[in-house]
Amino acid sequence: MAFFTIEKRNKVNGETRYRCKVRLKVSGTIIHTESQTFSKKELANHWGKLRCEAIDNGTLNFAKTVSLGTLLNLYFENAELWNNTGRTKRYVIKMLMGCV
Repeated sequence: MAFFTIEKRNKVNGETRYRCKVRLKVSGTIIHTESQTFSKKELANHWGKLRCEAIDNGTLNFAKTVSLGTLLNLYFENAELWNNTGRTKRYVIKMLMGCV
């Protein structure tokens, strides 16, 4: 279930801002976090409620995470990209692929 917290922050010039953090926990592990800063607490509260509703209803689409190894393999397999890559960059990419 999604939840949100509002944190009061003071800028250097003395202006007060409110940061709303929305988080989604599954089995005690936070799987999604997002935040936005507002000038008024009411705006932060409203945004937090809307985002939590969107997450709980399933209307919010989460971006999938992709590993660095997967991205390097895609780059390596794409002949158009790989053939236009310089010697040093090829060496570094192959070295990184060996580590991942």
